[in-house]
Amino acid sequence: MEEYLTVALVHLNVRYKHVVENRRTLLQLNKEAAQKGADIILNTELALSGYSFRSREEVSPYVETVTGESICALSKIAASFGKYIVIGFAEKDERTRIYYNTAAVLDPDGNMVCRYRKINAEARWACPGPARQNNTFNTPWGRAGILICSDTYHGLIPRSTALRGARLVLVPANWPSGGIDPRQLWRTRAMENGIYLIACNRGGIDREMKFEHAWSCAFSPDGTALMADCSASSRIHYVKFALVKGKLPDQSRKQMIEARNPHRYSPIYLDLRFAYDFTDYYGMPKPGKISVTCVASDQMDLFSPEYLQNRIVKEKKANDSFFVFPIGMKLSDSSRLKEIIGQAAIRNGIAICAGKQTENGQTTLLLATPGGDFHEYRDIAGSCNPDLMDIGPARVGICPVEELLHPEIAVAYSKLGCDLLLVPGGHIEETTRLVIGARSVEQVGVAVAGNNRAFICEPPEGHECWREESAVGHGSCTMVLDTGRTRKKRFQDRVNFELLLENNLKTG
Repeated sequence: MEEYLTVALVHLNVRYKHVVENRRTLLQLNKEAAQKGADIILNTELALSGYSFRSREEVSPYVETVTGESICALSKIAASFGKYIVIGFAEKDERTRIYYNTAAVLDPDGNMVCRYRKINAEARWACPGPARQNNTFNTPWGRAGILICSDTYHGLIPRSTALRGARLVLVPANWPSGGIDPRQLWRTRAMENGIYLIACNRGGIDREMKFEHAWSCAFSPDGTALMADCSASSRIHYVKFALVKGKLPDQSRKQMIEARNPHRYSPIYLDLRFAYDFTDYYGMPKPGKISVTCVASDQMDLFSPEYLQNRIVKEKKANDSFFVFPIGMKLSDSSRLKEIIGQAAIRNGIAICAGKQTENGQTTLLLATPGGDFHEYRDIAGSCNPDLMDIGPARVGICPVEELLHPEIAVAYSKLGCDLLLVPGGHIEETTRLVIGARSVEQVGVAVAGNNRAFICEPPEGHECWREESAVGHGSCTMVLDTGRTRKKRFQDRVNFELLLENNLKTG
């Protein structure tokens, strides 16, 4: 007989500033979910008060302590039915009187087993949570973790949660419709960490923010959407997860964590809060516009000099600066690759990036400049920090697809001033395209060429999605990027860098 874990998502139409009404509805819905057999009940972010407060004074009437009326009432439901309940609320610390955007986890005995304070907190009234807080807790189905809404936007906080052993991450959210679709990010966070991720959003209108089309969803470690729905009104969604010997499978998380290369991630700890102008800070080239073309091509044809030249002539635009080709397998040694792309770069006045893979699976990536210089990446164990090269108005790096599946490497390149990552690849799945595209959130562009698809992603502005050009089959795509934009970088630095740079694996 198959075993399942059932999680209920209480997608609430939160009434702004109506704590009593919200609490009454929440208690009814949580009791209903418990009666219908949910093992874990996940509520939304700031479920009692609503979200859009402009000052400490405005939110003050709606904050509660962890021993307040709402938590106590939910604790009784958790204990009465033997369930886990996760609730997001505006917390007032009893000792310091500091306000936090908090999620509390109540166990089947009604005890609070985890309290997570949002790190990307609302600046007008909430104190950011500490970077080293433990946001994980044990359950009969394996270790679980808590994140709140925009703490999933950048990759390092979810990665830290997976490193702490969480195979299931629960996300109370207030993510309105419009701007970047959170489903893209939540799906990415599930896949890049090999975890199950469940996000409970909300409905209704909050001051001026609209949630009629705000998505609640659940993703498996391979990116499969197990549930995705939006509703303006309150409703309960139920998701079932198949168990193996009473546990959520954890193999995908372990594989992703074991595949990390922490020795390559050291720059992530750099404190760049005062690097207002990366150009001056790092002595980089004066910013300007570059044109990048990525060509999808069959790996066996790629390194015929005639074929390479014909594709360049066919695809080249007037102001092209860079061409990215896939990894080829026909050449027996890297010197021949260097000769072919080096001659083509000089002949056409462009920088060319491509790669080759040997029979034993080792990958070499090469970047040839119009002036005859070369930049090389080899996947040799123990290789250290990312290498960068200044070409024209851009600082560029080269990176293999497999390494870019991990969020740390994009942050490492970006913190060293990288404007654009050039990524030759082989066969690229659609799920891989999404994960690598999401790397642009870390304020670095990515240009990827594979055997079956090519795509270029520019970092997003504000809360919008990244801009993307793509081609499938043996097509090509081109994008003009302004490196003046990629020099304006902001990072999520309230993270546990020691944890991220350890070469360890915690079980969950």
